[in-house]
Amino acid sequence: MIKLFIGESLDGYIATLNESLDWLEEVEGEGDNGYGEFLQDIHYVVMGKKTFDWLSSLEAEALSEWPYKDKKTLVLTHSKTLRGRFSQEDVLAFDNIKMLQNLAEDIWIVGGGINSRMLRKKYY
Repeated sequence: MIKLFIGESLDGYIATLNESLDWLEEVEGEGDNGYGEFLQDIHYVVMGKKTFDWLSSLEAEALSEWPYKDKKTLVLTHSKTLRGRFSQEDVLAFDNIKMLQNLAEDIWIVGGGINSRMLRKKYY
């Protein structure tokens, strides 16, 4: 099953106009609002190159390791190379979303924007 667990504005974006995601840290409620439980059932994380680059960038330097190290990471991109400061051995670049139909385990679409809208349109 393809899943989307995200907070986004009505226009479909998760970043502010200045590309900030700081507002995601200002979550109300107790604990992680179900994020940990949700993540337990996920086997694959799928993201676009922009999200992958952000997670691998200096903007995310507070991360000491890949946040999804126990998941298979798929990056939806036409790029032939992925560069990041994390080990890439478990990261697969692909540009054909039909590949997702063949995966039996739960898939999480990380990030928003074009990829989440495209996948929602195709599958729902």
